[in-house]
Amino acid sequence: QDATDALRQAFASGAAVAYLPNGTYSLSDSVDVPASLQRIVGMNSTIRILNRRPTFARSTGMFRAASAGPPLFVERLAFDNTGLGEQVGIELSGPRDIVMRDIVTAGTTMLDRRANGGRAFLDNMCCGLLRLTGPQPVFARQFNSEGTTTRIINRGSPLSILGLKTEGVCTVLDNREGAKTDIFGGLVYVVRDGAPASVPSFINSGSWLSASLVEESLRTGSRYQVYVGRDPGDAKGAVPVTGFPLRGYGRFIPTLRDTP
Repeated sequence: QDATDALRQAFASGAAVAYLPNGTYSLSDSVDVPASLQRIVGMNSTIRILNRRPTFARSTGMFRAASAGPPLFVERLAFDNTGLGEQVGIELSGPRDIVMRDIVTAGTTMLDRRANGGRAFLDNMCCGLLRLTGPQPVFARQFNSEGTTTRIINRGSPLSILGLKTEGVCTVLDNREGAKTDIFGGLVYVVRDGAPASVPSFINSGSWLSASLVEESLRTGSRYQVYVGRDPGDAKGAVPVTGFPLRGYGRFIPTLRDTP
């Protein structure tokens, strides 16, 4: 059944907390989170798209926090749009902070924090994309993103990650427009053979990047060839893997610093 209108009614009821008992909640449109709602508690519940309405853009969040308000807590939910096309899970475009804890995403962007969005605190997150713009900081702990596209897109935001994991032939981070990203401890894991040199671990353009991590590899053909890539025409050269010590077939990266 389509739960869109029922969720809209519950979120707009004036209650500070909304509980979503275990089950699958199907949406056909975005659900706004008003300032009065401060906490959404799932019980390992799933949110997914069913019979999309024509006005429901894929770049719009399943849940959308667009107004100012007190901090919003979202926990123990799965945003699963597997096989139905990419979709934004939570959109934060209003000037309120958000805390996301124990969230699983598949076929969705975990969080799209827009230019006017507040601070974001992410704890134990898997497995979709993260998109960031705007000046407010973002803090993540136990952040796991898996797939074959760029996993984190940072356009000018301060981002700190304590414990990063990725899996797949992917660029972990595309860092641009004065972004400042710090990664404290991580594991990057290509998994498959044949990762091309055109897929670096990171892309850093006009931004600051600091990282300490390891690359895991079980075969000679399943490892990165470039750690920091550049845009075509960038005067700075790429950062190859050869400057870092081997760790089995992978490498140990005690300190990677790259500035504009």
